[in-house]
Amino acid sequence: MSSHSEKLKKQLKGIWVVPEEFTTAFIYIKSENNVIKVKDQTIWLIEEENKRYFRGKSLMILNSIPISLSNFVGSITPEGKVLIDFFSDSGNAQGI
Repeated sequence: MSSHSEKLKKQLKGIWVVPEEFTTAFIYIKSENNVIKVKDQTIWLIEEENKRYFRGKSLMILNSIPISLSNFVGSITPEGKVLIDFFSDSGNAQGI
């Protein structure tokens, strides 16, 4: 494993807050046929890390309103890239 992915692994477990200034979110209001920009705050709780794999929960807050809570699993490649799959309560997955 590269030193970069080792550093990521050591810093991983805990609570991560993605500041609003680094995320942009838009909501489409169908009845008005309009798109508006909203404040996006994302909080990640990384509950477990094992070797190059981790899992936890992600909370999305838009305009100070909690919108969704998702579970996620992820991995760190030997090159230091991070791969994440999110799962809703319904079991549907979405990866980044």
